[in-house]
Amino acid sequence: MPTRLMFTLLSVICAGALSADFVGTVKLTVTGTDGKPLEGVKVAAEADPLWGRASQEEFEKYNKDYGPFPKVEASGEFTTDQTGDVRLNVTVKLSGEGRLPQQTVRQGNQWIKSDYVMVKLTLSKDGYRTYRPSTTVTEVGSDDDNKWRMALRRISSFKAQLVHKADRKPVANAKVLVDGKRDFSGIRSAADLQEVMTDAQGMLTLNDEQCPVQYMKLRMLEDDLAFAPDCVAWNNMQLRDGANDGGTLEVVPGGAIRVHPVHADTGADVSVDCYVFSADPNSKFTAPLGYVAGEFTVKGVPAGSHKLNMTPVHDSKLWPVAIEPVIVEAGKVAELGKVKIEPHHTIEVFAVSDQGAGVQQYQVEAMHLSGFKPARYPSHGGNPEQWTVTASCSPEQNKVQPLARGRWRVTVTALGFSPGSVEIDVPAAEPIFVKLEQGGQLQASLDTNVFGWGRLRALIAISANAPALKELNGRSGTEVLEMIRTVDSTGVFVKDDRHFMAVNGFDALPPGTYTVFGYIDDQQSLRADNVEIKKGEVTQLVLTNSSAKLTARVANQGKPLAQEMMYLVPARGWNGGEAPRTLNGKTDAQGVVVFNDVPAGNCELLTSRQYDWINSGSNGRAGSSRSLPRGVAIQVKVGYGDRVEVEVDTHQSRYVWVSVKLKAAKGATISDVKLVNLHDHMGLLGISPVASGNLYQFGLLPKRSAYELSAAVTADGRRECRFLRLLEITQLLEQQFEFDVALGKLEVKVKAPKGFKNEEVTVYLEQPHDMAWASWERPGFGGSADAKGSITFANVPEGPYRVVAWAAKSRDSFVYVTSEIIELKGTKKVSLKFDERVGELHIKFEDFNFAQEKSVRIELMDGDTPAVMGRPTTLYRQASNVTLSAVAKGTYTLRITAIGFEPYIQQNVEIDTLRTTSLNVTLKKMCSVSVQLEGANADGLEDSTTDIQFLDAAGAAIALGEIDVRRTFEVVNWNERSVMRFQHVPANCATIRVVAEGYKNLEIEVKPQPDKQYETKATLVRE
Repeated sequence: MPTRLMFTLLSVICAGALSADFVGTVKLTVTGTDGKPLEGVKVAAEADPLWGRASQEEFEKYNKDYGPFPKVEASGEFTTDQTGDVRLNVTVKLSGEGRLPQQTVRQGNQWIKSDYVMVKLTLSKDGYRTYRPSTTVTEVGSDDDNKWRMALRRISSFKAQLVHKADRKPVANAKVLVDGKRDFSGIRSAADLQEVMTDAQGMLTLNDEQCPVQYMKLRMLEDDLAFAPDCVAWNNMQLRDGANDGGTLEVVPGGAIRVHPVHADTGADVSVDCYVFSADPNSKFTAPLGYVAGEFTVKGVPAGSHKLNMTPVHDSKLWPVAIEPVIVEAGKVAELGKVKIEPHHTIEVFAVSDQGAGVQQYQVEAMHLSGFKPARYPSHGGNPEQWTVTASCSPEQNKVQPLARGRWRVTVTALGFSPGSVEIDVPAAEPIFVKLEQGGQLQASLDTNVFGWGRLRALIAISANAPALKELNGRSGTEVLEMIRTVDSTGVFVKDDRHFMAVNGFDALPPGTYTVFGYIDDQQSLRADNVEIKKGEVTQLVLTNSSAKLTARVANQGKPLAQEMMYLVPARGWNGGEAPRTLNGKTDAQGVVVFNDVPAGNCELLTSRQYDWINSGSNGRAGSSRSLPRGVAIQVKVGYGDRVEVEVDTHQSRYVWVSVKLKAAKGATISDVKLVNLHDHMGLLGISPVASGNLYQFGLLPKRSAYELSAAVTADGRRECRFLRLLEITQLLEQQFEFDVALGKLEVKVKAPKGFKNEEVTVYLEQPHDMAWASWERPGFGGSADAKGSITFANVPEGPYRVVAWAAKSRDSFVYVTSEIIELKGTKKVSLKFDERVGELHIKFEDFNFAQEKSVRIELMDGDTPAVMGRPTTLYRQASNVTLSAVAKGTYTLRITAIGFEPYIQQNVEIDTLRTTSLNVTLKKMCSVSVQLEGANADGLEDSTTDIQFLDAAGAAIALGEIDVRRTFEVVNWNERSVMRFQHVPANCATIRVVAEGYKNLEIEVKPQPDKQYETKATLVRE
């Protein structure tokens, strides 16, 4: 209730003679809990004998301190109309000895003091709870009174029928525990637990006093029954004012759990907060018992497997306990007996140097290896897989806590010493002493002649004897930084600062020989081999721009390929765009070729069969002589000072040599030719070719990829637009495309819509193919119509177009018209008529990382055809918000597909005139499956695969929308093993069927899991 309605201690009290009788006014508004005014509320006033105090004792003390107060009689009645406003005149009569208190009230722009009395109001209305607040009535009226508002609650009730889930028969005369709050004061109190009995028809009825407003949970108190695990009775049923219909609540066979929590050391009873959870993560079943002590029984638990959690409530130095599984049988009690509640343990740790002296400052990390695992871990300590407790210690403050009973590994680190560790059992009766050996220091810096004032971002030192060295051999510092936590890191030391702070080196390393990586950014990692660290000495290391070494092992179907010429070609030129320098060499008898002094950057390793022509041109990149592209091209990322080893198998190329011939019409020139990979590299810059006359050679490109070819076409000395076509790279070896870039003319006639002049209409041409949006630029042909609504576009490259016209004075007056797809050849005339009934669709993607995922295909369909719009309705996008503008009024179906996600379909999307329809879209992640292939060699399987199907448990094919799943899998071969990886597997898939030429159909049984890569094996058999 409003603060204004309560008597306040801050009132100004002044002594004086007994005042005369007076009539005061109470003004307020009465509403329901929905905030709407209530009509027909009776409001009556009477004197408050306690003057707003909560009890007679409080009033007597208050009267003694500030009184005495006179005796007061007060009366008055009022009934609200449809406005809910109250203007209650209260007649006040005073008698006996005493004085009235005063308070400051506002009248107009003045504040004055006025005598007042406390009265009790009674607000009543049929069907509502009676409300009796106290308020003040002043002798001088206050302008603030009419701001008061009081809300009345409806009388509440709840009814639900309990039935057996198996036969739907009523559960008669059964006890039910009601867990909920009945508190209108706003002060939270303990849960009010009530026992209620169902009637003969299984009806559970709660009246106003029993019915908690807001939330309620129910639990069966019978020995053999429980609410079904998916019943809403477990999960905070929301109750509102008035009558609440709980519908039908299903009951299943159930039992009970009896448990007695005791202290593990003393055996004394422990007070705990107890919860019982279902083992099924999709179940709503959670039975909280609240605070209990000693032996207790949890009734009404569904039969099945459960988990019981107990958290100590009065002792913060006890660990919570989880018991799983707890098997409950129908009509029986699962006896858990006495469950020991483990206490926190403390150990004392001292660090001692190898010279026998104590170490003054040291850090201790204790890692839990085995033993008791609490149900929950402290906020500062680890996770269930690797629980650690850390502390900063000295000989005076050497305690490490809290630990649990079990086996722990204690690791101590200190400045100038190598880390030392021991394994102990907790509780430990004696202090722990850990011996630390003095190490050598390593101080590393960058060569300022090469890197200026650059700073190291991370420093990695790997001992020559470390088990991890073999795993990391040949890796760049960038890769090492990502891998070190996934291998046996004994002998691997890392200083990692991802905020670009200076990294000076290591305070202490065990004496020995190391390989040191210095990591600067994503493209630069430096390396130094055979770095000697000596005990007690400081080793200074300057990391400079050292070149890398690349070793390639070349084979054909696993057999070494000798005397094969190999070329190492930069992807975009080395060393910041300098002229590319090609390295080459022949393989030896074992198929090995070594490239020394390799500059850092991205490059391709290729066979001579692909690059016989490489040095025949004047610039080292182009020539007139070359053979067909056999073998493979491998992309290699080389960091500064790396030692990189790669394996190349020249069998079954996955790359195609692509070239394009463009024949320009007379008077036109072609420039800026490029390809954009629409499936694999959305958003990247286009691939530029090597040009020779009208032939544009793009070199090796991945098979089964879709590209957009674009070229700038200039006529009459002025660039007009881009020539666009789709290229599908399908066949092996070599693929050449030819296009005639002829020029045509388009004459457009359009009449301005109502409210516009013809000159206010903008017309432009648009390439209509589905994927044009991926590299969509401002149209090359566009402009305003003349006064007659005409506009002509000359020197237009022939091909498919759509003509779009639009006019807009503001957002609310946007109209458009678009033509059907036309094939321009020679001269063509088009007339357009506006449709002003258009709206807009705004799509927001929730929880989707466009920076990491592939492009998203968005389709707005009117039946089986795309929606009519001024721009393409089939889009490939990489943005979290997408707006489809100027959609014709109607009802559509929205389809969204993305690699690695389930198809999204939203039907009945309404588009209304001059309105924006907004949709929030959440794409559900699909699963990934990794299959290790056994049997036949899998070389060429990826290219020969003609079909992939995902089948459900019934053997039916699962529809995947517009995604070609052959683009979503790959075959990886290494060390005579082949692994097939799928990235687009539905969660309900039971079998993956792969159809490939030259092989028997491969059917793989799987059980994919969301957010985890499912791994299995399968046997590949050749036909």
